[in-house]
Amino acid sequence: KPIKILGEEFTLYRGEGGKPHVVDFRCAHRQTQLSVGWVEDDCIRCRFHGWKYDSSGQCIEQPAEKESFAEKIRIRSCPTEEYLKLIFVYFGEGDPPPLPRYPRPAVQLRQQSGKRSDSYSVYAPRVGVLYESPAGDSRHHGRGKRLGRAVNFALSQRAALYHATRAA
Repeated sequence: KPIKILGEEFTLYRGEGGKPHVVDFRCAHRQTQLSVGWVEDDCIRCRFHGWKYDSSGQCIEQPAEKESFAEKIRIRSCPTEEYLKLIFVYFGEGDPPPLPRYPRPAVQLRQQSGKRSDSYSVYAPRVGVLYESPAGDSRHHGRGKRLGRAVNFALSQRAALYHATRAA
C-alpha cells in the first residue's frame, strides 16, 4: 500500500506472516511503484521486472541477472512494530529505541465506514484524546449530553474510521 509520511512516499506491506514492513516507494531498477507489486513470504516483488526485496530492503532476487548483482542493490527500509493495532515506524538512524508499552486503553476499536452518529467516533491516531479526557463529552460539550449529530472526519481520505466502545 502506498503511504505518505512527512512528505515522503513509502510502501507499507504485510508479510505473509502478518508483520508490517515499510520500504521505499519505488524499485531501485526502473522506479516502478512497489505498491503495485506483490508479497512473497516477508518480501515484496516489483511487478515490472520481478526484482524481489526482503524486509531489510536488500534485493535478493533479479530474474535474468547474475546472483552477485542483487547483493549490490538495496532500497531504504524502516523498522516497524505493531502494538495495540497501530503500526509504529522508526525513521531515525541506527537501531530504534524500545517502544513504550502502555496499558491497553479502556476502549476497543472496531473499523467503521461512513458517518457515525456518535461523538466517540475517532480516527485511530486521535485515540490519545480519549486517554487525556475520558469524560470528553462533558469537557468539550458542556454538560456531558450526547449531542447525537453525525461526526464526519476529513483528516485523510485514506485514513480508516474507527468507533470506540467501552471495553467490557
